[in-house]
Amino acid sequence: MSYIVELIKKHNLIVIIVFSILFLITIFGIKNLEYERTLTQYLPRTSEYVQAYFDIEEDFGGGEIGLIGIRSDDVLSKESLKSIKKIEEGIKGIKGVNSVFSIFDAMDFVSKPEGLEINPLIKHLDLSEDEKEYIRKHPDYSGAIISENGKATAIVVRIKEREIIEAVKEIKNLIEKEKGLEFFYSGSPFVSTYIISAVRRDIEKISPIVALFTLFLLSYFFRNITAVFVSILTVCTSVIMVFGLMGIIGEPISIVNSSIPALLFAVSSAYAVHTFRGFSSTTEVEDYLKNGGVPIFFSAITTAAGFFFLFIMEMHAIRFFGILVST
Repeated sequence: MSYIVELIKKHNLIVIIVFSILFLITIFGIKNLEYERTLTQYLPRTSEYVQAYFDIEEDFGGGEIGLIGIRSDDVLSKESLKSIKKIEEGIKGIKGVNSVFSIFDAMDFVSKPEGLEINPLIKHLDLSEDEKEYIRKHPDYSGAIISENGKATAIVVRIKEREIIEAVKEIKNLIEKEKGLEFFYSGSPFVSTYIISAVRRDIEKISPIVALFTLFLLSYFFRNITAVFVSILTVCTSVIMVFGLMGIIGEPISIVNSSIPALLFAVSSAYAVHTFRGFSSTTEVEDYLKNGGVPIFFSAITTAAGFFFLFIMEMHAIRFFGILVST
């Protein structure tokens, strides 16, 4: 430890310059930082099954399936059908949507002596009561695409995995314009988008709270503005550099690594407490680091090693979480 202290003391200007350059580089990396786009980013990219999934989607136009539930007093009324048709046509024009299926796409197969007759289940918007009853009791679609009481139906949407966030946002904007109907969302695209939005909200809400709480505790225990300032500055610098590095290497913010700010505040604050314990204005920094720096240094090494060995995990997000925290 004495050698490291002497080395830093001898080349302190070089250390400051190198650290400043690295800090500035990571700051520029933050502008490239993105949130995860789908939950499939947790899957191991090297897996042959995961790769096959993406290949099939690319070659055959697959995608994530979402369900838009629609409810009203009568979904087969002229006004309801007009709104559903308008929504379906609007969704078909959204980028990233591979296919859309609604009650308007359902076909009615009728066996007759002269052969099989195929007609649209919904032939027109102004349905009679007999036509509505026929649709509600249809053996192929009742309880599937339309409820038996005619008060609920659904639109099934297939969205490209890489276009989910933008497509879901446009779909919801489109649906919000329609009045008189009640809408519900289900399926992977909508769940993924909700989770991603929740992660963004949590980071924006929790990080300042954790920072202020840490500031309060350090101020209470240290009662020294210099110690508090250095401690908070160190933690904030760590968080900025980690997220900047994520932006540089193209690692998105996910459910897993969104906890990094709170974790770094907790871990780094502990080292600050150990570092400044017993430190005063009359203490020689060099002697203090030579004596007290050894346990702190090895404590940091063991903590970093523990997180780093998460890289053996198969899940991509957990593997990178360990690597990023250990840095």
